[in-house]
Amino acid sequence: MNLGHVIRKKCKRDADEVLNADQIGEIKQDLNTARDAIYNISLGVAAIGALIATAATEGELGQETAGRLGWLLEELGGGIYGLLDFEMACTERLRAQGGRKE
Repeated sequence: MNLGHVIRKKCKRDADEVLNADQIGEIKQDLNTARDAIYNISLGVAAIGALIATAATEGELGQETAGRLGWLLEELGGGIYGLLDFEMACTERLRAQGGRKE
């Protein structure tokens, strides 16, 4: 199980449940956190890609390092995908709540 799986589990909310103000606030906070994480992780992945390309061009990238970086990028990719799902789930849940009484 990777980060993406953990995040997607949190997306499972009952869409028919009427949320109170605290729950709405928590979802909004989760949404902002997910958006910040998507931004930061995406920039980190881009930086790792640039480092790999530079090191490979110079012939300074060992097989073990390349393998570990590959697994890291796979994990980060799953995390970004999970965060995107989570962001969408939070947004949809807030839309579903619209017009309902707390």
